[in-house]
Amino acid sequence: MVGISGNAVGYDDVIAMFRQNAGKRSGLKIKTVDYKIIYQSDCLALVRYQETHSENKKILMRESVVLLRRNSHDECWQWYYLHETPISNN
Repeated sequence: MVGISGNAVGYDDVIAMFRQNAGKRSGLKIKTVDYKIIYQSDCLALVRYQETHSENKKILMRESVVLLRRNSHDECWQWYYLHETPISNN
């Protein structure tokens, strides 16, 4: 994952971050819109979308690109890579 700070975050760190923060921000609302499939095959999908986080009157927007990979065991799609870019609220 590459977060909005531009830093790359490894898989283990992403898992730890979600476990550490789960349920701690009850006022956080996340909305996703404008999904666009950039590429799709039988086992991969590259999707771009816009994400808005709102909490305590603070709004942060980002453009996200995710690479999804189909699991060959059970045919489920799984997140494989995420890149987030902040959007200015001017």
